[in-house]
Amino acid sequence: MAAWASLERRANSMPVRTLEQTANDTSVSFRSTSERGNNEMKNYLSAFLLSAALLVSVATVKADDDDHHHRYKRYYDRDSRDYHVYNQQEDRAYRSYLQERHYEYRSLARQRRERQREYWRWRHLHPGVVVEFHR
Repeated sequence: MAAWASLERRANSMPVRTLEQTANDTSVSFRSTSERGNNEMKNYLSAFLLSAALLVSVATVKADDDDHHHRYKRYYDRDSRDYHVYNQQEDRAYRSYLQERHYEYRSLARQRRERQREYWRWRHLHPGVVVEFHR
C-alpha cells in the first residue's frame, strides 16, 4: 500500500496539461525533428559536394598526368652545364652514336660516367641527328 500512496503523490504533484498544450508540444517536437533531419541532410549534401569537388580535381590532375605518362630520365651534362632528357628520340641518336663507334648496345644509364660524357660531347657536335625507322 505504501507503493500505491507513493504513486498517488507523484501523480498529484505533476501539473495538469490541457489537450491544446499537449498538441502544441507535439508540433514543436515534430518541428525540431524535421529541422534536425534538414540539418543532417545539409551535412550529408555538403560532405557529398566536397567529396565530388576533390574527386574532380584529382581526376583532372590524373588526366594531365596521362598526357605525360612517360617519365623520361634527365641527365646533367657537366661539360655543357645543361640537362638532357633521355626520350625515344635521344635513344635513337644514342643508338646511332653506338653504331658509329662500333660499340655494343648498353643502356646509357648503365654506361660508365666517362662514356656518358663522351656521348654528350658527341651529341652536342651532332645536334640534328634524328634517326627515323622506316617500316
